[in-house]
Amino acid sequence: MRQQMVVTISIDDLAVNYGSYSFEGPHFRKGVWTADLYQLPDLSNGFVAAVPDAVCLLTGTVHGDVRLTVEVREAAPERELDEWEAAVEVSLFSTDGYLTGPDEDDFVTIRLTSAPGWYRLRAYARGRGTARHHHYTCDDNCSTCPIEEHKLIFWPAPPLAEEALKRDGVHSDLRDKRPLPAFGPEAHPVDLEGFHDALPNIII
Repeated sequence: MRQQMVVTISIDDLAVNYGSYSFEGPHFRKGVWTADLYQLPDLSNGFVAAVPDAVCLLTGTVHGDVRLTVEVREAAPERELDEWEAAVEVSLFSTDGYLTGPDEDDFVTIRLTSAPGWYRLRAYARGRGTARHHHYTCDDNCSTCPIEEHKLIFWPAPPLAEEALKRDGVHSDLRDKRPLPAFGPEAHPVDLEGFHDALPNIII
C-alpha cells in the first residue's frame, strides 16, 4: 500500500490576540472576523468556524502564544481523541487551494492539495481551559503559564455536517448561537461575492 503524503507545519509560539486566530484565502473579504466573535455564525461548537475561504479558531489563551501543528493530507487519518481535550470537524470550501495567516509576525501559508474544492478540517486542542484560567489568575509577567496546543488537519472531502467529536467546555456559552446556512458552489455557482454580501445579514 502506498504511504499517504503528509505535509506538516509546526509553530511553537503562534501569537494569539483577543482569544482567536484565523487563516484566510485571497478571495475572503478582510474584516469579517474583526466583528465580535460572539456575533459570528456557526460558532456553536465553541472552537471552530468555517466559511468559504476562511477558518477561525477560538483559543483559551486571550493574549499570548499557542503551539500549532498543521497537517495537509490526501485522506482522513485515524482520530486521536485520547490525546486531545477538544476535537471538531468542519467542511471548508477553498477557491484557490491555499490559506494564509494568521498575522504579519506569524505568517504561514497552508497549501492544500487541489483547488477549487471542498476540504475537511479536523481541529484538535488541549490546554484551552487551563490557559483561560491562567489569564484571570496570572499577571502580565507570568513565566509559568502553560502553552495551549492546537493541531489542524486538512484533507480533500465532500462537504459534510459539522461534527463535535469532543468538547472541553471552553466557550460553552456559544452553543445556542444559530448555525451558518449551507454556502458554497451549489448555493453560489458563479462566484463567492454573493456570500460575502449576504454575510452581514446572516450575523445575529
